[in-house]
Amino acid sequence: LKDRLTIREDDLFELDLTGTQITDIAPLAGMPLGKLSLWNCRQILDFTPLREFRSLTYLDLDNTQIADLS
Repeated sequence: LKDRLTIREDDLFELDLTGTQITDIAPLAGMPLGKLSLWNCRQILDFTPLREFRSLTYLDLDNTQIADLS
């Protein structure tokens, strides 16, 4: 995880989970994330926890199973 998590200059985290087997992002809720990369995380089926990430300025959902962000 240490290679995938960094702290930005604004004290927010950048988390790169690209290509991992993560299935649930709910445990990340409440984490002060500024950047989240879920590229190629095709095992995630529920993206509703993204609503909790209020500080995100960058979100990569390319090549995931997401169909709707509403």
